[in-house]
Amino acid sequence: MPLHHYLPAAYVGGFSTEVDWPRRQRGIWCLRRGSAEPFRTTPAKIGAKNDLYTLFGDVWTPQAIDEIWTYYETTLPSAIQELTDAERPLDANTWVRTLVPFVTSLFVRGREFEQRYGARVPRMTAAFKERSPDRVNFARAFEFQRLLAQVATAHWGVATARDRNSEFVTNDLGISVAGARQFKGGHGWLIPLDRSSILTVTPTKARAVAFHSGLGGKALIARTSVTQAEVDKINYTTAYTAQEFVVSNSRQWLTELPKRWLDPPDPVWLSGGWGCDHKERVAHEFDWHRLASVAGSTSSTPSTQSLQRISPWIYGQPWCPPPILPSNLPEFRTGLHLKGNKLWIELGPRKGFPGDPEYPATLKGTRPPKS
Repeated sequence: MPLHHYLPAAYVGGFSTEVDWPRRQRGIWCLRRGSAEPFRTTPAKIGAKNDLYTLFGDVWTPQAIDEIWTYYETTLPSAIQELTDAERPLDANTWVRTLVPFVTSLFVRGREFEQRYGARVPRMTAAFKERSPDRVNFARAFEFQRLLAQVATAHWGVATARDRNSEFVTNDLGISVAGARQFKGGHGWLIPLDRSSILTVTPTKARAVAFHSGLGGKALIARTSVTQAEVDKINYTTAYTAQEFVVSNSRQWLTELPKRWLDPPDPVWLSGGWGCDHKERVAHEFDWHRLASVAGSTSSTPSTQSLQRISPWIYGQPWCPPPILPSNLPEFRTGLHLKGNKLWIELGPRKGFPGDPEYPATLKGTRPPKS
């Protein structure tokens, strides 16, 4: 019975001060909801559940879903270090292949996903689940594929604590929300990266995501700093949005938390909010694959024609989940385009869906994929 981590142990280890051990074995403090006493543990022992992603049917291999996360977790610690390093531009390939999948997965790999999916699909009753035990995990894969381009298009900003003694905490979701000034436009999600830095991800439908420097593609990441008061506010918001537990390097902070710890919000706040409707999500679901096709190039700025293509070589590179291809839809025009040496993604409506006048006659009568 495999133990599946819904919160990557390699990520949680970044909130420990220990450096002599692998990240998953470093000591951290954890406080569970309903408890007044923090306990010492390691990332390998929390944020996990037996058989959470195991598939029991014969469509995919039993561990196919868990393998989606495993591929990028091996490079996650070094990628987070590169993201938080303000001294040098972030390699676009690292951003596309590791960091975008990591952030995207936080919205679909949690234990609460089944509750959110059931709320969106009322027919997901206990009897239905018993007849189709893999449906929730298949939904994770579809949702993941359709979120990748939206996460990549969002505004990314790294905020670092000004006071070196300030420390961020994280929770069982790896995600929080806040109305802090770091959010461009006021609405977004916050991902604590380690003890000293956080990532803000603010939904937008058009953004320059990378530029070509002559040394390869570099991701465009905004940077700022936060005061001690803002760190405190962010930490308590992170604790509030926790469904199960909070992780910190400080036992004292966790000991004082129960006095102010409010009941968690309904996890429905993790669904939606990206600004795209269903058809737009479907139309752009392979734009991450197109982005990955050009992000690793060091030769020259990609051509406009190449942005529509999905290069076969990406499937042999680290972390590239096989695309789930629809059988009843045409290939939609990509949202990737060039402006000078900058690569943009613009998400928007596309024509060619069933019912549209532009729907290809060759596809009429085909059945939509199950999701």
